[in-house]
Amino acid sequence: MADALFKKIRLATTKLGEMRKFYGETLGFPVIVDGENQFAIQVGSSVLEFHISATVGQPLYHYAMNIPENQIEDALAWAQERIEIVVNPSTGHPIFEFAHWNAHAFYFLDPEGNIGEVIARHTMGNASSKRFEVEQVECVSELGVATSNVPLAAQLLADKFGLLPYPDPNASSNEEFQAVGSESGMFIVAKKGRMWLSSDQKAGAFPASV
Repeated sequence: MADALFKKIRLATTKLGEMRKFYGETLGFPVIVDGENQFAIQVGSSVLEFHISATVGQPLYHYAMNIPENQIEDALAWAQERIEIVVNPSTGHPIFEFAHWNAHAFYFLDPEGNIGEVIARHTMGNASSKRFEVEQVECVSELGVATSNVPLAAQLLADKFGLLPYPDPNASSNEEFQAVGSESGMFIVAKKGRMWLSSDQKAGAFPASV
């Protein structure tokens, strides 16, 4: 397993109790911090923390979690027993194929409306013969960043974290979207107002720390 870029991600929420129940009870991620104003779950080698905020409006984030590259169908079946999964409108099936990234993924919405993604990246060589359970989720591997200037934000992130742009032959322009990083951790830099894939939600800027 590659080292995760995102050791800890801290995000805002207006629905702390519902979010704690969703991630800790419904999905079964270990809750490692459980406070009055925040909670954190262990997502493989990453920690995902949510803290209560009444000052940021309605926060909306996109993040993705890596799983073994051969377990997308098993993970989907596991998830469908617990939560509602977004259907790909192009195929009528929940799994999205990203041929240009050699990956398959599915999406869900949490109680806040955040767009969660579970992704199997076939470039990682991390196949597993174990039965899929929440412990098979390896890390948080993507975090969406909304900005008015995508090339500038991507360059700043690359400089700060020592990252390189992630090759995306399917991208028509880096003015609207650019991925920065690697399969084990990347920022998805999107133009403010651009629709997040799999949803009717527009990318907006909300506080986050990594």
